[in-house]
Amino acid sequence: MSLDDITTEQLVSKVRDTLPEGKGDIIMTLAEQLRNEGREKWLGQGLEQGLEFAIDMKYGDTPDTKSAISIIKNIKNIHQLKAVQKSIKKAKTASELISLISMQVSLLINQI
Repeated sequence: MSLDDITTEQLVSKVRDTLPEGKGDIIMTLAEQLRNEGREKWLGQGLEQGLEFAIDMKYGDTPDTKSAISIIKNIKNIHQLKAVQKSIKKAKTASELISLISMQVSLLINQI
């Protein structure tokens, strides 16, 4: 039997049967964590693509625009991506946007 042949219910049942009594709920907690991580990753990817599009539309196809997009592609924190979204509204040029993003990244690093 391969993983493709087993249903979610069968997997949960097997895990509950394998775990000591009273510990079967661990699988549900793990499933919730994995679901939340997947949702966060999906939202981050969508936000990243939207930001790239917005930057390209607002500032055109320039070297600074490409630099800003390159920086954004390296941001994996959804809260930081949301901050970039606000910066796009404020910045009048792609160069100004890069400066704002750099400041945000520095602030985040200092908070860690």
